Amino acid sequence: MAVKSKMLEHIKDVIKAHERHQWLLGFTINGALTKENAKELWLHDNKCECGLWLTMRKRWIVEFFGKETFEKLYLLHRNWHKELYKIKELYEKSNKGLLKKFVATKRLEGGDLDIGKAYYDDAKRISEEFIKTMNTLLMKATNIPQYRYDEFEEDK
Repeated sequence: MAVKSKMLEHIKDVIKAHERHQWLLGFTINGALTKENAKELWLHDNKCECGLWLTMRKRWIVEFFGKETFEKLYLLHRNWHKELYKIKELYEKSNKGLLKKFVATKRLEGGDLDIGKAYYDDAKRISEEFIKTMNTLLMKATNIPQYRYDEFEEDK
């Protein structure tokens, strides 16, 4: 039972982590990004909790749910990060210059804010699809018989 419950918890943790990153992205758009949140948010797509999980659990996902499911999750996750990187570039462009170093709140302004909101909307749409797919994976993983988990060797 340990492997099954561990895998189910991993899926739930990935969903929570991704939801938190989407929430932090909303803060970024609204000008409330802190240094601590930026450290967590601006991670490369293979360094965040979701990316690490996809990498570490690829064989399990493919074996239990199929290559197509893994590819869908991987592409959704990667595409979400592409939108995130676009926002990061805008954020960095908008917060350059001597005066910006002394202003406490760094934010997107003017046309950059409008562009950032469009990127955020795209990221949100991708995020919703990722979460929906992860919830489906959780439901399917819950319904897989225990003996399949018992037969699965995690370290292969």
